[in-house]
Amino acid sequence: MYIMKYLGSPWLQSFRPDYGPAYWPWYILQGSSDISVWQNAKSKLQTHHPRLSVLYFSDVDHYGHEGNWDVYTRSIAVADSIVNLLWNFVQADPVYKDKTTILVTNDHGRHLDGVSTGFVGHGDGCFGCRRIMLFAIGADVKKGIHTNTKRYIPDIVPTIGKILNFPTPVVSGTSMNEILNPTTDITDSEIPSNFSLNQNYPNPFNPTTVIGFDLPVDGNVSLKVFNMMGEEVGELVNEYRSAGKHQVGFDASGIPSGVYFYRLESGSHRSIKKMLLIK
Repeated sequence: MYIMKYLGSPWLQSFRPDYGPAYWPWYILQGSSDISVWQNAKSKLQTHHPRLSVLYFSDVDHYGHEGNWDVYTRSIAVADSIVNLLWNFVQADPVYKDKTTILVTNDHGRHLDGVSTGFVGHGDGCFGCRRIMLFAIGADVKKGIHTNTKRYIPDIVPTIGKILNFPTPVVSGTSMNEILNPTTDITDSEIPSNFSLNQNYPNPFNPTTVIGFDLPVDGNVSLKVFNMMGEEVGELVNEYRSAGKHQVGFDASGIPSGVYFYRLESGSHRSIKKMLLIK
């Protein structure tokens, strides 16, 4: 269930041609403000008790783009208060109580510093504003944990998949196992026994593909893409990753058709595979 204020036409759910209406959420498009969205959401949650819901409170983004500083900052306070109301609602509901996890995130930040258009519109090109924040609370996350592990918005979907036990084979992110309780996190039986690099899918591809790899132990991971001349054309991973199965997306929009190689390194292990880009 996806609940937000009224839009004449919802956003495109995916750029994948095979991701058709059968996979789309149940849209609830009603109201004109975050307050009305919350009131509508509370009613729908009480009535239907869906296992998964997305609530989009858009006033902060809307009034930021309008350049209305006073209403923009007021909208931040309202959105924060709604998160508290949502948690209190969850804990008072006999179906959701002590069984529900809430993930709260922003799509980008804003600030006044004279860069570009300031808080009005510079959220996509600013280094600081491209960094998002995530707050998680509930039955499936560890209490009191603060992590500086570099994460991205696509990591949210496989994290939800891990919590609700459904696969996310297409998404480019990986589950945020470092914040999950042991009952939700990867178990010993799910940790791969061997280091491996999977063939990208789809292959051939145009222009995006997904590369999977397995890590039997935690460690620093490097995943890079090279052309036939051995020149690096992309760095997909360069960070510490936990043991488990991982997936990373590769967008080849900016490079020509041809054969490319991707190389995975972690500790003393190295693996290389070939993929074909056809435009």
